[in-house]
Amino acid sequence: MKRTATAVLTLLVVAAWCAVPAFAQPEFFDTNWELSDAEGNLPSYIGTSYGARGMAYGMVDDGSGTMVERVFVSTNQGGTFRVEVLDATDGTNLGTLDGTGISGGTRTLNDVDVSADGIIIACNLAINANFKCYRWDSVTATPSTIIDYTPGDGNSDGETDRVGSLISVVGSASDNSLTVHTAGVSNSENVYRFTTTDNGASFSAGVVTAGPQSTGNVEGIDPTGPGSSSFYLNPAGKAPTLYDASGTDQGAVQGASNFTTSVRYFEVGGNAYIALHNWGSGGGGFNADVIEVTGGPGSAVPYGSTPTLGSNGNVQANGDLDVRVNNDGTATIFVMSTNNGIGSYTTSQAPLPVELAGFEADRSGDNVVLRWQTLSETNNAGFDIERSIDGGAFAKVGFESGQGTTTETTSYQFVDARLPYGVSEVSYRLRQVDVDGDETLSDAQRVTLTPTEVSLIGSVPNPVASNQAEIRYELPEATNVRLSVYDLLGRQIATLVDGEQQAKQHVVPFDASTLASGTYLIRLETDRGATTSKMTIAR
Repeated sequence: MKRTATAVLTLLVVAAWCAVPAFAQPEFFDTNWELSDAEGNLPSYIGTSYGARGMAYGMVDDGSGTMVERVFVSTNQGGTFRVEVLDATDGTNLGTLDGTGISGGTRTLNDVDVSADGIIIACNLAINANFKCYRWDSVTATPSTIIDYTPGDGNSDGETDRVGSLISVVGSASDNSLTVHTAGVSNSENVYRFTTTDNGASFSAGVVTAGPQSTGNVEGIDPTGPGSSSFYLNPAGKAPTLYDASGTDQGAVQGASNFTTSVRYFEVGGNAYIALHNWGSGGGGFNADVIEVTGGPGSAVPYGSTPTLGSNGNVQANGDLDVRVNNDGTATIFVMSTNNGIGSYTTSQAPLPVELAGFEADRSGDNVVLRWQTLSETNNAGFDIERSIDGGAFAKVGFESGQGTTTETTSYQFVDARLPYGVSEVSYRLRQVDVDGDETLSDAQRVTLTPTEVSLIGSVPNPVASNQAEIRYELPEATNVRLSVYDLLGRQIATLVDGEQQAKQHVVPFDASTLASGTYLIRLETDRGATTSKMTIAR
């Protein structure tokens, strides 16, 4: 199945830092069609008793030599294992694939996929049985057996692996790049990679160790290319994880739900993405999640989720999805969630004018330094820097001009040297402004301003020429405090604070109206000791 293109995908094309995306990620999908519990038109082949398990999209031969877009759903609703054929443009059911000669396995047809050159492949679910796959060269063809394989025993329990819960087909039969992947489940660490040398008439198996995996019954898998490629593995109950071609763990996908199963990898305009079937438990679901993984799984950026298909139970975590990359730079997600429905959704959000690679805020002495970097910019007028003090409203504190349009990496820095004294926490965000006035808001970066040591700043102003002043001091931790004012003869003039104080910068008002001109001492006593500062009254 083709999952690459040269167009620019109209997803939110941003990078990430730490554990959050650079810009807010709303859900941007247009619904093409949906047949679901939520819409009240759930098809009988989906059912509510775990009939439908797998699905795929592809351009295939309609039986007359004409290539058409079709969606395929493997199901046994009604007691017959079969593959339903749908019109990809509107979901209309057009019939079923021929099932002649198909037999064996716990489910004789459990999942289906389509090669880049239109070969339809469906496989069984094999539990302590041979794994079998079949090939249709058109939607009217009689199937032929292309894989009949005895799986290994990945968890050494004396039984062969449970294989075929989900499959993935990439490449073309015509050039021998066709590859079929599936994963053993229920504690198996085996990933099975089937390759061909006779244009897809038969396949030989290669086994990759890629555990540890889940104890569940579903393992979604999709390689990043045909043959011996790296691959994403998505066990039920765990986050999807990237493995290299030899099965070495390259890291879990940041921000992905543990309640996803099927996975599809696709590339558009030099960027990489995965789509995941969300099966519902742990916070909604029965839909598809799309995540950008251009920078690798550790810096993934969520794009959004398709609408929920329904609310029927799906505790077996079954469902599947596929992706069509469109010529206009959008991507269409086809998703089927067992017991809940099937739908087609296309991304609708245009690319952001700025591809942000990082944004951070750090304290530097009495200042805060903001740093961010863009990988590319399109019609970028610049960035408003906005600040929130102690959870208050954001207000503009600066502006940095953008580069207009560029494909070069650009680094920015802004120093906030105007922090009000006594603030405990500040947050910053960037408001990226396009030349036509459109704006995009970043997530906020928070900086805590807890002092690092006990410090008596003293009187502000100093000298004190009016009747009012304030005394400032800093505490790195909660402690008992006594703040007093003395004259030069050692006589106590006033006690301003006497009790426990929090860790922060403190400001204490001081009324100097009764003091004569001269020099006075401010004394700060804490559990760590005492310190003094001079204050001058000048009338």
